[in-house]
Amino acid sequence: NSGSDVILSCSISRLPDGVSLQWKHRESTQHNSGNSTEQLLMNNTLYLIVRHVRGDGKQKYMCEVQDNGSTVLTADMDFEVYTYSYVRSTIYRSNTNHSELHLICKFSQTGNQFTWRWKPVYSDYPEIQIASVHKDQNININRTHFGERLRPATTLFNGKDFTMHIVPVMFEDAGTYTCVAGTRSYATVKLITVKVTVDTGTGGASTNLTCSVSEVTETVRLVWMGNDNKTFITEKTLKAEIQEEKSLSLSVQGADGGTWTCVLFHQNSPRVVIPYYLEPSGECFWRGKCSM
Repeated sequence: NSGSDVILSCSISRLPDGVSLQWKHRESTQHNSGNSTEQLLMNNTLYLIVRHVRGDGKQKYMCEVQDNGSTVLTADMDFEVYTYSYVRSTIYRSNTNHSELHLICKFSQTGNQFTWRWKPVYSDYPEIQIASVHKDQNININRTHFGERLRPATTLFNGKDFTMHIVPVMFEDAGTYTCVAGTRSYATVKLITVKVTVDTGTGGASTNLTCSVSEVTETVRLVWMGNDNKTFITEKTLKAEIQEEKSLSLSVQGADGGTWTCVLFHQNSPRVVIPYYLEPSGECFWRGKCSM
């Protein structure tokens, strides 16, 4: 569906020293070069996460095998997503400062009145109207929760595209978003958020990293990975039908510096990747910040 994430994978039988994998755009056009992408190498497989792909044409990528910086082999991968009259999707996002949620709602016929509604995970209240518009008028936004993070893709509504962006995504944004035209729902987006919190022990002897997920609606797996991106240090499978703590913790000794990465898997594909860099002293950094 338009607005969903697409995960590509490129595998090689072995990765000797000097050999690497790299995903790149192929015949890059405006719509696919604007996609938000993230690469994750695990063992001998390089994953490419392409976020919020719009249904406006074929997406063209290629995986390169490089030997000491020179390309020795390439493999092409094309895909296309479509916009349907009604879209229901589940999207996973981290609460890091680069994370975005695109709420895409398009209509085949021009309408007059439209709203985006949000049912938070952490609330017993009914749906909250977060944005509304009439044709050829400016979009009205409820900034009570989102502040300036919620903004329209276009200022003036044309009657056919009521797309909203949330930048950056916060953990508390989790919930169900519904686009309604009159009395008809056109899009439903279930947002599940993931965060990492840090607790440094007394004297910096150890640091506890906890990776938490806002909600479990389908079976997912949380994994903590080590510096080499090959070792699964600890992992936990979360199931919707089992009531349990929706988090996974990792204790790192003060002398063990490096990057520790939390990955959320759904259907054996990585959906969210959150790296944390720890100094040997126990200080933590994610792009220069310890807390998000």
